[in-house]
Amino acid sequence: APRGPFLVRQLQPGADPMAALAGALEATAAERSAGTQWPGETVGRLLAENADHQLLIFVDQLEELFTMAPRGARAAFIAALRVLRGDARVSLVLALCADQFAALMESALWPDLDGQPRLELPPLRGGELRAVIEAPARALGVHLEPALIERLLGDVADEPSALPLLQDTLQELWRHRTRRLLRLAEYDAMGEGGRSGLA
Repeated sequence: APRGPFLVRQLQPGADPMAALAGALEATAAERSAGTQWPGETVGRLLAENADHQLLIFVDQLEELFTMAPRGARAAFIAALRVLRGDARVSLVLALCADQFAALMESALWPDLDGQPRLELPPLRGGELRAVIEAPARALGVHLEPALIERLLGDVADEPSALPLLQDTLQELWRHRTRRLLRLAEYDAMGEGGRSGLA
């Protein structure tokens, strides 16, 4: 099994998972036009540029493959993951919300994953959830209004599978920050029709 050091690439599938994969791997147009085996060629180039490395691909929010991507795009992405999984220089880490586990089991990807190491994480609560909200901002010297933190904590408690929503919400708040401050007013402006900004 690969042991690194690792060259890490991260992506979220979204509605066009192959474009997300190509972007994460910095695939050239020529590589992408080479057919279904292009991920392997791209890996070869990346690792030739980063001698003595292995490639670690982290697919975050894999559930987007089942909730956003059209069937054809889903099939192409799964085929690409299978090519990558067959490459000894590549390690894959897939993160999936528990409520989409059945969709994964019914997909063509499942036979490759069944029996592979799996880590199940319980939902974050209390201080751990607060740290997920505060620590990344603090590391960058950015502050969140205390009222915003409390509102986010309350809204997350009311939403199933809230971490991906929280991630997207915090990214949106980051884009609307006032200097080095994330404010409750911007979060409130994200909500509509009585729904929270998170919803």
